[in-house]
Parts: sequence; structure tokens; C-alpha cells
Amino acid sequence: MKERQEDNLVSTWLIQELSERPTRTLSDVVDEMNVALTRNYRISRIAEWERGSRHPDPVAHNYMLSRALPYAVQSACSNNKQLCDVIPELLEKISIPVPARRQ
Repeated sequence: MKERQEDNLVSTWLIQELSERPTRTLSDVVDEMNVALTRNYRISRIAEWERGSRHPDPVAHNYMLSRALPYAVQSACSNNKQLCDVIPELLEKISIPVPARRQ
């Protein structure tokens, strides 16, 4: 597996997800996202997002952001409770609008 750097949302999200539990695999992370979002993303699509050759749709973007932002802020703020408490409000303000799904 390639060495990841926290230089974009997808990389930061993957680092956070994979470091959460040492036995978790990339396949596990993608499967969990698919279940949470009722989607069917593939590892190859995640790799395209990470490289920047494709962009995630708003649903995937917001999911990754909701998982990566707390990790990134907590890494940066080093237990500064006041800053870490505003994460939910920040997420609400910076999420991409999700169009309604057709049924």
C-alpha cells in the first residue's frame, strides 16, 4: 500500500479511518461507507478521488468530510476543547448541498 500524506480530503479521511482500528483494511473502510450511504463505491473509485482524476459526489464528499474534519482539527488543536466543540457547526456550514435522490 502506498504511503499516504494528509494533502487532500480523501487521503486525510483514509488515514483517519485506517488508523482508527489497526486491523481495518481499505476494503473495510469502503464497505462501511457504502453501507452508511447506501451506495456501491469501489476501491478504484476512491483511488481516483484521492489522485484527483475524479471528484466525489456531494454525498461521498460530505461523508468523508464529516469523518476527516474532526480528526484534522483535533490533530491541529491538541485537545483545545473550545475549538473541538465547534466541529459539528463547522461541518454544517461547509458541507456540499446534496440534491434529492430520484426514486
